[in-house]
Amino acid sequence: MSLERQDSFGRLLSVEVFLSGTGGGAFLFGFIYAFLEAYKNAAKAGIVVGVSLVIIGTGILFLELRNKKRFYRVFLNPSSWITRGSWLLAVFIVLGLMYLTSLYMDYLRADSMVAKTIGVISAFSAISVLSYPGLLFAASKRIPLWNISGLPMLFFVSSLCTGNCIILLVSVCLGESPAGAQRPLVLIQLILIFLHLIALVTFLGAAAYGGTTVSQSVDSLKKNPTFVYLVIIIGLLMPLGLLGYVAVANNAFVLSVPAGIFLLIGGLWLRYGILSAGIRLPVSVF
Repeated sequence: MSLERQDSFGRLLSVEVFLSGTGGGAFLFGFIYAFLEAYKNAAKAGIVVGVSLVIIGTGILFLELRNKKRFYRVFLNPSSWITRGSWLLAVFIVLGLMYLTSLYMDYLRADSMVAKTIGVISAFSAISVLSYPGLLFAASKRIPLWNISGLPMLFFVSSLCTGNCIILLVSVCLGESPAGAQRPLVLIQLILIFLHLIALVTFLGAAAYGGTTVSQSVDSLKKNPTFVYLVIIIGLLMPLGLLGYVAVANNAFVLSVPAGIFLLIGGLWLRYGILSAGIRLPVSVF
């Protein structure tokens, strides 16, 4: 039985999945912090960045279409996760932009019931944006690596991790609060990194029981030094160490900047690595 590495999903789609997931996560955490009246300026900026990243990611998704003149067809097949994802992205962008107007425009006060309702609905829409990539790839039955049950959770947790990372980076750049006041934000990021590690280990562990094809895919990841260094060491372990030091030290909050950058690099390469490692089964198997 001949096996071949998939070539349907390329680098651009990896970037799209990363941007949409990170943008949805940034919006979600931005809304939560704004609702709790914590890190107000960073929360608002995170919401702006979140919506912007999803819009950019959607534009990249459009570039991936083979027939751009018939792009509207991606909205017309409700049985496809690509169609569902396109609708989820479109709804989120509309709701996110509506919520942004309540934050920066005078005609809709941010503390009004209407604005809060739009914000809550937008937050749930952001959660759906975080969820759909893993479900999209899990629907590709010919690529066993993507059918592993832990993949949707891995992508979801990774998006939460990189999304909150955006708020953390913005907060450092704005310097709106004393270092001590930023500690809860750092602790939340540490928790998300731990969850990310657990999700990654769970995914790789489940893949060990996925059969020969999955084992080949996982072996290619483990033997790929770029994946090991950029995702595990630079993308997770180094931020864990840096932020752990920030959490216990005084006047070390500036280290959150390299930690955040490392997290974003790892999040992007995680998606690219898993997508590129997918091995397609021949049609005769089905």
